[in-house]
Amino acid sequence: MPDRLAVLGAARDEALRTIATADPRAKAFGAWVDDVTAQGVARGSSQVAGYLDAPLVRYAAQNGTIASDWPILVEDRLLVGPKAGRHTAAGDALTAGQWADLPVMLAQARAVLWGRNSKLVFVYDYPGDPSKRIRIVVAIADQRKRGGVRNAIDSASIVPASSLRDTNLFTLIRGLI
Repeated sequence: MPDRLAVLGAARDEALRTIATADPRAKAFGAWVDDVTAQGVARGSSQVAGYLDAPLVRYAAQNGTIASDWPILVEDRLLVGPKAGRHTAAGDALTAGQWADLPVMLAQARAVLWGRNSKLVFVYDYPGDPSKRIRIVVAIADQRKRGGVRNAIDSASIVPASSLRDTNLFTLIRGLI
């Protein structure tokens, strides 16, 4: 007989993935991205881009980080703030369309890694170039730390796939790089 809590957890995880990528939610997230990029300046707004699933929460806990919540937020400053400017200058910034696809990328990541800095790294294919990946770094809100209020995307950029294979920096949780 399957573990009842595991079955319920899997059902909850699937429901959250469905909510994050459902058409009305995807349209609302895309409209937020369009609005932020049209404004061109960060105003302190944020949106839920996805959710941590139970296996990732358990993995983080086994590695010393106790997640305080399930949603993953993205703040407007990542799209139009100084960090966005640095990524644009470096040539590794996401396009507005890729930012708009963030909920799908989080829900359907090619791989999820654990960074040595206790952050999750979601990996998604980069369209048209198999040597590149989209890397989305998520800082987990540790409920034991002051200010650990929410999980948030720390950065998102285009990177060489080979850079994600460094076992001194990353541990593969699931998937393939």
